Amino acid sequence: MGYETLLSMRTEVRDNLGESDEDGYWGNAKLNRFINRGVVEFARKSRCVEGCWSQDVQAGKQNYSAPVEMLQGSCRLIQFEEPGQEPVRMEFLEERRFHHEYPRYSGGVPQIWSIWRHCIYLGPTPQWYAESALRVIVEGTSVFIRMPDGSTHVLGVSPINILGEQLCAMEVVAATHVSLTGDNRLVVNLPDDNHLVYATAAGIDTGAASMRLIAGASSIKARYPDGTYTAELFSAAVDSWHGTMHIHGYRIPEKFVEDTDGCEIHDDYASGPVNYATYAALNSDRRYAEARVYKEDFDVVVNEANLWARKHQSDQRNGVQTGREELGRAPTHRRAI
Repeated sequence: MGYETLLSMRTEVRDNLGESDEDGYWGNAKLNRFINRGVVEFARKSRCVEGCWSQDVQAGKQNYSAPVEMLQGSCRLIQFEEPGQEPVRMEFLEERRFHHEYPRYSGGVPQIWSIWRHCIYLGPTPQWYAESALRVIVEGTSVFIRMPDGSTHVLGVSPINILGEQLCAMEVVAATHVSLTGDNRLVVNLPDDNHLVYATAAGIDTGAASMRLIAGASSIKARYPDGTYTAELFSAAVDSWHGTMHIHGYRIPEKFVEDTDGCEIHDDYASGPVNYATYAALNSDRRYAEARVYKEDFDVVVNEANLWARKHQSDQRNGVQTGREELGRAPTHRRAI
């Protein structure tokens, strides 16, 4: 949100209309509708409000509806997050070539994407995971697992206070390594060489361990280096997880409700929606000649926003390609055709 609010923008519209009294000819409710329409129209034409949406995929399902809040034709890139891994940027393939190179089949980690009429295609089709790796996170003094649905399971309390979130690794270590005697221990490695001792690992060799969501059982267990598992640590709220795609594009701005609501369009271009609201007001009052001037001013600001953000804009079916975002990246996922 910027410094421009619904109140300040409505005041500017009244100035354009020659009204200084809020009880004048134009009521607040009607001007608010014009302003909201102008904000949406400006964002639609200039692609100036960015958005990111995360959507879990299903095994064996290749097609997914794009988010309803995303402007049609504005998908910029998609990342795929395999369970327990970092998100990886996928390559785009034009829809006709996508269906030529990637027929519908099951099994695999999606590497490419395409889009047609707000429908996203992934290739290869997401595979089934009998178990999904889960990450251990420390934030503040809490050590926890975050599930795909956003819920958390607390493992314990950290001896140090961490600002923000940091990922932690699990492993089985010798008890002497953590100043204990007896059997090996399952520990969470915390920053600054600290450890959270989580469980005794009797008879287990040292090595990397991990948290796992077991599909079909709705349970979370720790997997030891030798492939064995602990007993159930938590009952999971989700049954399985087969990966997440992160969709980056441009979205429809939130509508103004209160006078103090801020405008999601950058302040440098807030005059665009103001001009559009003035145009709509004059046009509804059949003052067409006066309205035309503000519509032209609105188009000028849209062009300025496009020139600033995307000097090489190309509105193709796959979305907006730009010099800084898309163009010039050599494809790495397919054979040359």
